[in-house]
Amino acid sequence: MSHWIAIGYWILINIAIGIFAPLIVGMLFVRYTKPRPKITLRQFYAKGELGLASLIIALSVIVDIRKSPNLQNSVGIFVFGLSGFAFASVYVWAVPLCTDLLLSSIPSSSHQKETVDWVKVWRESSGTAVMVFSVCLVAEILVELAT
Repeated sequence: MSHWIAIGYWILINIAIGIFAPLIVGMLFVRYTKPRPKITLRQFYAKGELGLASLIIALSVIVDIRKSPNLQNSVGIFVFGLSGFAFASVYVWAVPLCTDLLLSSIPSSSHQKETVDWVKVWRESSGTAVMVFSVCLVAEILVELAT
């Protein structure tokens, strides 16, 4: 198999399984309800879950780099860099979710209806997902070309 076909498979698997498979399962879950709600990508990942998908993609590339025998001199640099992107992915997913859980556990009389700005969360998580996917694609190309 050529390097470009392997990279194409990596892209297809990560986009299909990491991002669209949960959306499809969610659409199938509400299939038999009346009225059937419309589920969109933005609505489905509105609470920053794209950060979780980005984390999975970053971790899969870290594992690929660690297994690559030809990149032994620069494995530490790649793993450290991708760990930073993995941390950013966790940040845009876990912080808004925990903030929302915290705000919902506080009695309403003690705070002034503070809420999480889910539009901003969607914007940051989708931007982080694109950034992580782009960096991981370049890293995966380097891994494939090094073998």
